[in-house]
Amino acid sequence: MRTKIAILTLTLLVAGCSNDSTPSTNDDAGTSDTDTDTDVDTDADSDTDTDSDTDTDTDTDTDTDTDTDTDTDTDTDTPPQGNYMFVTSIDVAGGGFGGVAGADTVCQTRAGIAGLGGNYIAWLSTSTEDMVDRLTATGARGWVRPDGLPFGDEVSDIVNGEIFYPPMIDELGNRVPDNQLVVTGTMAVGVFATSGSCSDYSTTAGIVMAGLADNGTVNWTSEGTISCGAAARLYCFGTDNNEEVAPVPQTGRRAFITVASLSPGSGLAGADALCSTHASAAGLTGTYLALIAVSGASAASRFSSSGGNWSRLDDVLLAGSAADLLAGDPMWAPINLAANGTGYLGNSMVWTGSLGIELNGSLHCASWNANSSLNDGNRGRICSASEQSFDWGVVPCSTTSGNIYCLEQ
Repeated sequence: MRTKIAILTLTLLVAGCSNDSTPSTNDDAGTSDTDTDTDVDTDADSDTDTDSDTDTDTDTDTDTDTDTDTDTDTDTDTPPQGNYMFVTSIDVAGGGFGGVAGADTVCQTRAGIAGLGGNYIAWLSTSTEDMVDRLTATGARGWVRPDGLPFGDEVSDIVNGEIFYPPMIDELGNRVPDNQLVVTGTMAVGVFATSGSCSDYSTTAGIVMAGLADNGTVNWTSEGTISCGAAARLYCFGTDNNEEVAPVPQTGRRAFITVASLSPGSGLAGADALCSTHASAAGLTGTYLALIAVSGASAASRFSSSGGNWSRLDDVLLAGSAADLLAGDPMWAPINLAANGTGYLGNSMVWTGSLGIELNGSLHCASWNANSSLNDGNRGRICSASEQSFDWGVVPCSTTSGNIYCLEQ
C-alpha cells in the first residue's frame, strides 16, 4: 500500500451521474521577494573634533551598508506539495482558442496574474492527442488546488476516477459558481471525446465535451456536450513537479455511499440496515445511519453537529465542519466513495427525499414505505458537491432504485 504524504492545510449524456443532466449549450513558499532595499547609509560622520590639542579625530564613518535584501515582490507562490491545478476565473468560448497552444497560453497567463509560479497546460484532448498522454508526457505528478487541498495524485489515478477534492477553485482561490461548465474535449478515462473538439479548438462552430467543476469522478471532465461558441472555462494543470499528494489524515466520523441500491418499501429502517450492512462488510466500527429525509423531518435532523467532522474513507472532508454540513452549506466534496475506501462511484443516483440536507422531506416515497407509481421521491447525484448532491430531480418510487448516503452517527 502506498504511503501518502499529507498536505498541510489543509453529453449530452454520460453514463451514470449525468444520465438526466443535460447542459444545453452549460507560502509564500517562494515569495521570491526581491525588495532591493539598497540602504546606503553613507554616514560620513566626519567628526572633526578640533580640540585645542589638535586631536584630529577623523572618524570617517563611511558605513556603506549595502543591504541588498533582494526582495523584489514578484509574489510567486508555489504549492505546498506537487503542482497547482485550477479552473480559470474567466469564461472563454468553447472553441476558437487558436488550438491547444492558445488554450495553454490562457492557462499560463491566468497563473501569472494570480502569482502562481511554474508552467501550465490546459486539460484538452485533440483528435490527434489524448489528454492522458499529453499530461503523462510532462512527467508531472500530484496536483493541488490554489487553496491547498489536493485534487489528484498520479495521472493514472485521475483518469481512474480517483478525484480527492473537485477542481472547483479558480486561480485566485475562489470557488466557482455551482454547475460551472468547463471545456475539456476529454472523456473520464482521459481520451479524446469523439463527439467533437471545435476542429481542435480553432473554431466556434460545432460541439465539444465539457465537464462540471464541482463534480468528482467522471463528470468533472465529461458531463455533456456544449456549443463551441458557448461560454465556458478551462482546467489548467501545472507541469513542473513530481511529488505525491494526499488528503490530511482525519480522525472524525466517516461517510460513504452504498454500492447496493435501495428499492423503496422497507421504510427508514430498511435504509439504515443497508448502511449498516455496508459498514460491517468493510470492517467499519460505529453506527451508520442513512442521510435521508422523511415526512416532517430533514436528513440533517438524524445527526448531531457536536461530534467530529465527517470525511470519506480517503480522508476527504465533506465540509468545513459537521455543523456546516448539517446546515446545508456548500459541500467541499461529494459523498461518492464506497465503504471499502476504493470504489469511487459516478454511475448512480442517490435517494434523498428532500431538496436539501437541512430541509424536511418533500417527496420521500411515503417515508420510504411505498414503491407505488403514485409516489415520487427526490434524488441527488452522487458525483456532485453542488446543490445537486441532494436535489437532482424527482423519479417514481415504483420503477427506480437508488444508492444511499451513509453517515457515522
